[in-house]
This record gives sequence, structure tokens and C-alpha cells, in this order.
Amino acid sequence: MGFVGNTQISSFERNINLRTVSEGSNNYLLLSQREMFSEPGVHPRTNNFVFTRIADAPSLSVVNQEEFDNILEDTVPVILAKIQDTNTRSAQDISGEFDKPGLVGINTIKIIDPGNDLLSSNLINRIITPDTGCNCNARYRIVKVECSLEKMGDLNSDGKITAKDLSLMLDVVGNTINSSATEKLIFNDDLNILDFIKSDLNGDGTVDGIVIS
Repeated sequence: MGFVGNTQISSFERNINLRTVSEGSNNYLLLSQREMFSEPGVHPRTNNFVFTRIADAPSLSVVNQEEFDNILEDTVPVILAKIQDTNTRSAQDISGEFDKPGLVGINTIKIIDPGNDLLSSNLINRIITPDTGCNCNARYRIVKVECSLEKMGDLNSDGKITAKDLSLMLDVVGNTINSSATEKLIFNDDLNILDFIKSDLNGDGTVDGIVIS
């Protein structure tokens, strides 16, 4: 017995191996019936082991495309799932530089204006090395990717430039990228690097009165 959420289920099975993991190949998880025997007892006269009860039980199996096609020639199976292994097998290295503080966090990495090589790649399960010049050999596996389209000046990301954005932008005024004061604010989470970038409308690295006007 087991539970999925708050629902009790009568049977579950872990660590089901795929039949094939080659790129684009299909695996089919099939449900079938099998006979489950009770613990054997001893016959009182012959002393032979005998099963006193036989019950139907579910059986799970994974087959590849060829095996699945052969099964279809004889019967119509109960298909629970069609599975493909989409993990990245091999890919060319993608490199770049971070020129602003706050883009590399503890669990997240922000890439501003990514190129087509990143946008068109499956990055899930890829390995990323934030600092290739570091002797610490810090490497991380990518488990989630999000892509968002942000507008300059739209600090609350509602798709419109309004007085609310201007009010938020005033909190960023007076900061210059790569200055020690601004970096301290960013690293202390008192200033969001994305807010700074979206406030720097003329791209000169400083948010001042010229930008606001």
C-alpha cells in the first residue's frame, strides 16, 4: 500500500528501467495481469508445499517500439504511459562573460539578452560552471529554465510604463554599476540587478536625473 498525495493506492513500483534511451526512441509502460500466489502451506497428508490461494495482481512492463508493435499484432494492451528520454547527450560548449554583479546567485543565474545558441538549446541537465577561472571546480546542474521578455522602464513587469514604474525607478536613482556602493546594495539584496538594468534607459551604467527626465 502507498499514498499519492492524500490518496491511498493499492500498488506502486519504483525504479522502473527504460528499454531504450537512444534519442527519439519510444518506451511504452504497459499494465497486464499476473497471478499472485499466497505463502505456501504444508499439505497435512503429503507434507508437500501447496499454495492455498491464487489472486490476480497488476504487472508493469516497459517495452520498446519494436516490441510494442509485435504486441499489437496479437492484443490491445493497456498503455499507462509513452516515455522518451530527452536528457541532453552531447552539446557544444557555450561560453560567455558576466559584466554586472548580481547575475550569478546562490541557486539562480540570470543571462541578459541571451543569444540564439542559448534560446534554441535544451539546457535542462546541462552542467554550468559560473567561474571557469576559479580553481574551486564549482559546477552545477541546470534543473529549470525560464525565459521572460522584459521592457526597459517596466520595473513591475506588468507590460506597461506607468507612474508606478517611475516611483520604483526613483529608488534606483543615484546608483552606478560596478561602483562599490551599488555592488554592496546588490549583494545585500537591497537592489535588484534587473531593476537597475531596466532603469538605466540610456545604457550608460548610471541611473540619474537624465534618465528620469
